[in-house]
Amino acid sequence: AAHEEVELAADSVMVNYLPKDKQSNAFSFNLSVEGRVYNVSYRKDQQGYWCFSSYSEVSQEIAHKLKS
Repeated sequence: AAHEEVELAADSVMVNYLPKDKQSNAFSFNLSVEGRVYNVSYRKDQQGYWCFSSYSEVSQEIAHKLKS
């Protein structure tokens, strides 16, 4: 999937993964897009807003274990 697709999908569900610790400056979660699993990361900007920062594809072997 293209970067924009992963970011758009992640942005649509990221509120479900927000850290409970208000002091936290980063978090990540796994996300399935077009049959592939990605680990997406967010960081807080200087104004305190969560911003998509990076993503990487999770190997198929790990992705299969996550689905089981």
